[in-house]
Amino acid sequence: MGNAASARVLERNGFTQIGLAPQYFRLGSAGGGWADCRLFQRINPAWRGEG
Repeated sequence: MGNAASARVLERNGFTQIGLAPQYFRLGSAGGGWADCRLFQRINPAWRGEG
């Protein structure tokens, strides 16, 4: 679960960390291990779906 710089960019731009997906993707080829993935979202409060 690396890349703290990318997480800071997301947070500075209004994204919020909402969770963690454990062992979400595999690093490298078949010999790589599984890595956790931090989940972020940004909600648009002005959005009003159709209907």
